[in-house]
Order: sequence, then structure tokens, then C-alpha cells
Amino acid sequence: MLLLDYPRKNLLVSTEWLFSNLNSSNLIIIDAGNWIIDSIRNERIPQSVTVPHPYLKSKKTPKAVIGSEEIEELLRSLGISSDSQVIVYDSAKSLNAARVWWVLNYYGISDVSILNGGFEKWQLESRPTTSENFTNPKSNFVPTVRENTIATVDSMMRAVDDPGSIIWDTRRLTEFTGENTRENARAGHVPNSIHLEWLVMMNEDSTFKSPSEIHELLQNSGISPDKKIFTY
Repeated sequence: MLLLDYPRKNLLVSTEWLFSNLNSSNLIIIDAGNWIIDSIRNERIPQSVTVPHPYLKSKKTPKAVIGSEEIEELLRSLGISSDSQVIVYDSAKSLNAARVWWVLNYYGISDVSILNGGFEKWQLESRPTTSENFTNPKSNFVPTVRENTIATVDSMMRAVDDPGSIIWDTRRLTEFTGENTRENARAGHVPNSIHLEWLVMMNEDSTFKSPSEIHELLQNSGISPDKKIFTY
């Protein structure tokens, strides 16, 4: 089932729903991998396809999102078309799945959901897995960029002193304070940004916290829906 208690009901699907719809004709299931990006998980949900790297960054500009030509080639090879229903999951508390979800939305795929609880929950419920590779028939997908889903350096700089904007730093606290540079050229955070680590949104079983719990976390941190929100 779709998780109907969330405001945007199509963003998450349950393991029950996916199990019941594994054989849907327009369903594409993407395995977005593990915590350790380069590690390989032998087992996956049946009929899953994989992406070469869940961050889907550009080969030409490694810090930027994958380019139109690259994503077109990839999504065609995965069998994704404009009317596909795409479900993304991982073994990383939805960190990788959320990145894939965002990139697909950026390039015009509207019907994309994250599997709530990911592969961990699927396994705990003793649902079927496979070690076999799976491929879908190649599609003719043509990406359409949604510019309003990405921020530029200029727009972030304007947001720093804009009372109508909020800049939300979702990283670990040590990255926010500058103790952990993550090999970046500069440490610390964007001026006037609010820190709230993404992991606090997750339960121990890798499912997302309830809408009321998430709302309370955001409200207590000063992140409100009446502002334009930038995340990084």
C-alpha cells in the first residue's frame, strides 16, 4: 500500500505494497546499493535493476549531477520510460535511494517512490530475494530537466540573507562545525544555515518516522513550510 498518512502519499511505498505488485507491467525496481558505495550485495529484491553509482554524478564534472546525455543512456538501459512507476530502495536507510529519487525527478520522471524500510525491512519480513541479474527491455526515454528542483551557487548566496528562505544543512554535526572536512577544500557550513541531520528522520528499522514526528523535528529546528527551503 501507499503510505496514506504522509502528506505526499506517493513518495513512499510499503514492503507489503511492493510484494503485491512485483509483477506489474510498468513497474521498475531500482536497487541503489549499500552504505559502502563500492560494496556489492549479492541478494536483492526480484526484478531489481542496479545503477552504477547511486549519487549519479557527472563524469565530466564530478561535483555536479549527471548530465542529460548520460542519464538518457542510463535510464534507457534500465527500461525506464515516462509512464514507468519506479520504486527505489537501498541498504543505507534510504540515503542512496533518496539521491536516485531526486535525480529521476530532476530529469522528469514523475512516478518515483522510495521503499519505506528498504532492503533491511524486506529481509526481516522474509520476503523473496534473488542473486540473479535482471534486465528490462530498453526504452526510448528522453529526459526533461526540471530546473526548479536544483539550487545554484547564486541562488544559495541570495538565500543566505533572505528572510523568506531557509538553508538546511542535513549533514553530520561534525561536518557542520567543520571538525570533519570530508576531504572538501573548505570546512564548516553555509552562513545562516540550520543544522538538522537527515538521520534523525529515520527509525531504527530504517523506516521513516511518522509525519507528526518529522513535523515536530522540523518545527523545533525552525524549518517551516512557509519559507523557501534549500538543502545540502
